[in-house]
Amino acid sequence: MTHHLARYSVILTQLADIFIIFFSGVLCFLLYFQESIFKSGNDAWLVMTTAVASVIIFSFINVYDTWRGKVRVALVARLSRGYCYVALLLFSTLFLCKLGDHYARGWLILWLTFAFIGTVLLRIAVYRVLHHVRVRGWNKRSVALVGNADSCWSVLQSLQHAPHTGFHVTALRLDDRIDAYPFPENTAFIADNLTFVCDEIWICLPLRESYRLEALLRQLSLLAVDIRYLPDMSDFRLMNYQLSSIANHYVFDLNCSPMRGLPRILKWLEDKIIAVLMMIVFLPVMLMVALMVFIFLGRPIFFRQERLSWNGKPFVMYKFRSMPVNQQHDAVWGQADQKTTSLFGKFLRRSNLDELPQLWNVLRGEMSLVGPRPEQTHYVEQFKYEIPNYMQKHMMKAGMTGWAQVHGFRGDTDLRKRIEYDLWYIENWSLWLDFKILYLTARQMILPKKS
Repeated sequence: MTHHLARYSVILTQLADIFIIFFSGVLCFLLYFQESIFKSGNDAWLVMTTAVASVIIFSFINVYDTWRGKVRVALVARLSRGYCYVALLLFSTLFLCKLGDHYARGWLILWLTFAFIGTVLLRIAVYRVLHHVRVRGWNKRSVALVGNADSCWSVLQSLQHAPHTGFHVTALRLDDRIDAYPFPENTAFIADNLTFVCDEIWICLPLRESYRLEALLRQLSLLAVDIRYLPDMSDFRLMNYQLSSIANHYVFDLNCSPMRGLPRILKWLEDKIIAVLMMIVFLPVMLMVALMVFIFLGRPIFFRQERLSWNGKPFVMYKFRSMPVNQQHDAVWGQADQKTTSLFGKFLRRSNLDELPQLWNVLRGEMSLVGPRPEQTHYVEQFKYEIPNYMQKHMMKAGMTGWAQVHGFRGDTDLRKRIEYDLWYIENWSLWLDFKILYLTARQMILPKKS
């Protein structure tokens, strides 16, 4: 897209936002008061003035910046912040002008809610259209890749598998190994950094060669194009890495838990709501199991053991006892199936009914419904030196079930595979993934596979 078209697209988006905010006010007035807003000129002027002021506020907080190459969640968050400013300005103005009694707060809140939903839906629709347009080869920005051959090839492949991003590599400036990869024939190989003709230049270097960045930036600063730096992190096993800002300093988050901000709140709500419902539903089952444990195995009914959860914090995990007392503390990895137990104990373990008391751990905030399974303290001290990236599994709360467990990695199974599944879960966490794991766990409890 040329700069002229980009400018026109911003103007069109601003006009569309004004229309949506104004129309939302008119519609909500009709729904709330059962009459047209145009019977009262003051109400109509308030809606129009607020719509125009909203677009001005959105412009100041960069809501209308280009979407290309940006995280959509961050764009929606920026739009949400804009509406918070609009609401603050609107209610403050009405209060200072002593007009609060003239306007129903219910209508104002309904109006801003509808307007926010409408502007979000507009952006989703535009994004869908751009997605299809770019897949067909239109609306592309030309990109030149500069730097390491391996890193440039990795970026090129990623762009080829994601044409909807709207970037197309047209030129390369490689330091070495030009023939190492089958680069497209229509890609130009440039010998001089100052001969690029493109919309953007991306510097692709592994972190071990980041010392070259200053020299490249000095050369490329003579060109009037956008320059981006794409550090190649493939040499490291990182988790949820991103660029952030702290006290006006750019910070690379290399290994960070996804449980920050809104995701942490959503995960907390998920755990508490579903755990309470499960406690109510399974209370008769838990009482029955407790009685059967008492009859077949005697006291104690519960098995308690110290495990590690989020950030390596120890806690006491509860289970229904399924083994004799003299064996439940024997800690020998890989021999769980060799421990003596009754048929009833085997049934508890295979059906996962012995895990139900951990709902109490979830309600206490020590565990989550879904997450990496917790391990005993002395095993953690052993495995963190033997298994690469083992401690990264403790960047989320331990779970009653997890991505590894629904794929068959329970108990003393291949630990390295379990860690791979646990880390994949942490890197790709979402509420929908949690619901999927809970569904698969319930299905496996009802229809257990034969061992």
